[in-house]
Amino acid sequence: MAKQLRILTFNHHESFLNAMAPLGHHFDIVIKKGPLDLSWNTANRQPPENFRLIDFEEARAQLKKGGYDAVVAHTVKNLFWLFWINRVLTIFVAHIPLYWDRPTRIVKSLGKLATVWLYRLTHRFRFVAVSEWKRMTWGFSGPVVRFFPVPFPPDLLAPEKSKGVVPVVVGNAIAARGRELGWDLLGPLLREFPIRVLGRNPEIPVAVAPQTYAEFIRLFSSAHFYVYTIQQPEGDGYNTAMLEAMNIGLPVVTIANPSSPIVHGVNGLVAVTPAELRTHIRQLLLHPENLERLGQGARETVRSMFTEEAFLQAWREALS
Repeated sequence: MAKQLRILTFNHHESFLNAMAPLGHHFDIVIKKGPLDLSWNTANRQPPENFRLIDFEEARAQLKKGGYDAVVAHTVKNLFWLFWINRVLTIFVAHIPLYWDRPTRIVKSLGKLATVWLYRLTHRFRFVAVSEWKRMTWGFSGPVVRFFPVPFPPDLLAPEKSKGVVPVVVGNAIAARGRELGWDLLGPLLREFPIRVLGRNPEIPVAVAPQTYAEFIRLFSSAHFYVYTIQQPEGDGYNTAMLEAMNIGLPVVTIANPSSPIVHGVNGLVAVTPAELRTHIRQLLLHPENLERLGQGARETVRSMFTEEAFLQAWREALS
């Protein structure tokens, strides 16, 4: 049996952390650093049994005593917090790409890149990325720990679909984050189509912020197809919510993205232009007979390309 490790990490990307629980290691999750609140969202799901929620001061004390086998950092800011400790293995997870398209973003990316390079020179350090494309934007070698959609509890799925055909999109602060979350395309679509927006989005009047995990799953699973509008260089052709949608049999209407798993007419519809995106959404609204076939294709795609075993094996290699 592999040794059980003691791992320190921070409560960023909660779904991603939850998916790491089957590794069987003991995880200390920092949920507070001074005034910064990283609380675990217990309305969504309880922490796994091998997770312990702590504040940063306790983590600091444990680090000083050599109480951890590895630290998993999810942001460059995490690396700054931990720079003073260099004896424990630090694994940096690249959840976001570096941007090389505009002067201001190039300067910011160079600062992040310099920080990681310094860590590589001065610490026991490993780099992993959540997608091959994001790894390439950083220019480092390292394993890709591609996230898989953790199945929803079957008893929480909606017993039936909503009346009419309902498209859905999931995200927080979508309008505020702009092109990063595809708002340049999604905003106009919301004025034309009855798209269900789930998440904390005070700038979007039609958005719904579910109060419980059960309510979120019911509203999500009672929709009919998913709308994905993120383009490169802002992000990959998929995110967690899109993969979760595919896993429950929702086809995807998306804008073309080189790293997208969507094949036009097989597991969803792919648009090249905003006008074509509107056409595809209208097509599924008017012809719901295509939803079941495309949804089955979406489910088969995600269950073959994004698997739990591949995710966990990549982490085993990173931690070995």
